Amino acid sequence: MDQKPFNLTFFQTAAKTPPRLIREMPHAEQPLQRLYRAGVDRISPAELIASILQTKNGLELAHQLLHLVEGQLHRLPQLTRAQLMQLHGVGQAQAARL
Repeated sequence: MDQKPFNLTFFQTAAKTPPRLIREMPHAEQPLQRLYRAGVDRISPAELIASILQTKNGLELAHQLLHLVEGQLHRLPQLTRAQLMQLHGVGQAQAARL
């Protein structure tokens, strides 16, 4: 079965403001810190994904990934490594984590 590439033009044209980097956020608001403090059932799907990715632009990537799976977190495992790596900032390590 051939995997078709995603149409990523939405992400390339939709970004008009620079993304907020996690390291620029107050420590208590960073996704991993919120996960530790509040627990997995009290954070957003985007924060959960960003906590797993642990990259400086993890929230931006998380929102892009959620868009690809139409906001349905349970569909994330259906994406192949190649599909995940089409997103700028997702390399082999991040794809493996997901």
